[in-house]
Amino acid sequence: MRDSIPICRSILKHWIFEDAEYLKVWLAMLAKARYIREPKKIMYQGTLHEVNYGEFIFGRPTWSNDLKISENRLRKLMNLLVEENMIELVKKTGKSTIYRITNYEKFNQQDNQEQDQEYQDVEEFDNQQDNQQITDRPPTDNQQTTNNEEGIRKIKKVKNKYGNFKNVLLTEDELFKLENEYGVGDTKTAIEYLSAYIEEKGYKSKSHNLAIRRWVFEASMNKKNKPKEQLPERKLAVL
Repeated sequence: MRDSIPICRSILKHWIFEDAEYLKVWLAMLAKARYIREPKKIMYQGTLHEVNYGEFIFGRPTWSNDLKISENRLRKLMNLLVEENMIELVKKTGKSTIYRITNYEKFNQQDNQEQDQEYQDVEEFDNQQDNQQITDRPPTDNQQTTNNEEGIRKIKKVKNKYGNFKNVLLTEDELFKLENEYGVGDTKTAIEYLSAYIEEKGYKSKSHNLAIRRWVFEASMNKKNKPKEQLPERKLAVL
């Protein structure tokens, strides 16, 4: 999981810094862009997309809702960013558009190559035991660094409870990646769908993250977009 996004001090002199909403959108683009070299297929609003390094999926209504910015301002900003060669249009579909951030490398400087682990089952964490031996000697700097890194990894694997019934188990890392790929609003819809399904059907899964990706998201979107059935009009009897 990417923990930080390098920002150059020169942004203070850039025109986008002068508008709080525009800066908010720009930072969201950097956060949502694909930061691993290997392409990935992502389901977005019921359509499967292949996203490459430095690319992100943009849907104006969804981004407007998630970022609390009007669609008109978003439309104006996207056109301006393309004109300024800060982003480029890659592919456009009916409901969404794929953009690529120009020179994304300078925003994604990483010391170590990161690997996607979205489908890794972390249930075994509950059964792990700390076998560290306690000695009278104070730990060295290397030991302290190792212990801190192990502690961070364990925290990232702790699963929190989400949904109306508090029965959907996800780590912060898993939730971050779901929101990054599907959007905050649609991710919440999928979580609530799974929470109700577990409560009503007694559904069990070793990985709720994997279940959301495999079938819950698509099912929740179909339910969300399904038109409501209209009840037939009742006719009053004529006396």
